[in-house]
Amino acid sequence: MSIPINKLVCYLVVLLTLFASGSCLAKHSSSTLSMMTFKKLSQVEGLLYKEEFSKAQAQLDELLRVSSKLSLADKAYTYHMQALIYLNQQHYASARKYFLQSYQTQDDGQPGLNNKTRLEVVQMLAYLALQDEDYLQSIKFSHEYLQMTQQPSKSGYLILASAYYQIADYKKAIKPLKQLIKSFEPDRSVYSTLFAVYYQLEQLPEATLIVEEMIRHWPEKAEYWLQLASIYLEQDKVMKSLEVMQLSLIQGFIIRQNDFMQYVYALYDKNLPNKAATILVAAMDQSIVKANHKNYALLAALYVEAKEENNALLSYKKAARLAANGKEDLFIAQIYYDQESYQQSIKYATAALTKGIKKPGNVHMLMAACYHELADIAAAREQLNKAANYKETKTTARQWLLSIGGS
Repeated sequence: MSIPINKLVCYLVVLLTLFASGSCLAKHSSSTLSMMTFKKLSQVEGLLYKEEFSKAQAQLDELLRVSSKLSLADKAYTYHMQALIYLNQQHYASARKYFLQSYQTQDDGQPGLNNKTRLEVVQMLAYLALQDEDYLQSIKFSHEYLQMTQQPSKSGYLILASAYYQIADYKKAIKPLKQLIKSFEPDRSVYSTLFAVYYQLEQLPEATLIVEEMIRHWPEKAEYWLQLASIYLEQDKVMKSLEVMQLSLIQGFIIRQNDFMQYVYALYDKNLPNKAATILVAAMDQSIVKANHKNYALLAALYVEAKEENNALLSYKKAARLAANGKEDLFIAQIYYDQESYQQSIKYATAALTKGIKKPGNVHMLMAACYHELADIAAAREQLNKAANYKETKTTARQWLLSIGGS
């Protein structure tokens, strides 16, 4: 199963962009800062908005040089502004460092940042830690964020779920993912990740329920129908699996050929060649799978396994018409021989030789057997003499020639 966690991270990039473009000073009043610091940070913010990063940094450096003399709030918001400058330039490691300093700036438990800014900063710390693959720190800050607010954002749960997923702590990833489903509009990436979590935990019934819910929300997504059919098959619920796949075909959903063929092979692995053949024919009829030499040859092989010789013959003939070599013609000849249709067997064996085939000695041996059954000993002897010219059939052909009085 594919891992969809990158879809979650893509959503978090939106959070990063919004945070980087947001205002620092609009979130608190000038009464929390000294007038000097407020004016200076306002100037820096204006330059930051214009993307004049060098000028913004030069202005902020004036505050950083005297940071030890600044008040608690002045210091916290100076660090916060430095983090924003780095963030807007995509210097994430440095941004993370200064966000942490602003977050940790406090005196006797009294933080320098106001509650709203502090909440946004801890969420950003969780995200930046996730981006740095520092998953344990991401989890730590995510939990702090969730404890600090009664209305967690979607991204808050996404970050936590992503971090747990990345360290393969799938059980703990379930709770935030379920909360996302409960509290927010349906999101395909969330459902896909929860499905992947259950699948990794080998909780197939739970994974099945998630895919069924995904189909209820997004019935037009063909990949979900294929996923449901496949997971039913893994649980040996063959009839349910086939019902789902056939329904998806009836409704005309577009399933990628490679994905569909994996399902066909899965049926074969379950020792269900007849079911695999039936579903392959339906897919070829609807052009989901190409009606080419390779797929006709596979279809024929499935029919052979299912002991449906007539269908196998039809499929091999279609494959043979599209083939440059005589491999399928030889298969046809062998089936006709088994059916005691010796003239037909000779016809297709001759076609196999005409097209060119590896180990032609075997073809001559088959033709000799056909002529022998038809009591045409002279023709049989001729084919055996030809077979005797090939290493793989030399010994057997000579022994047979001796038994029928030939040389």
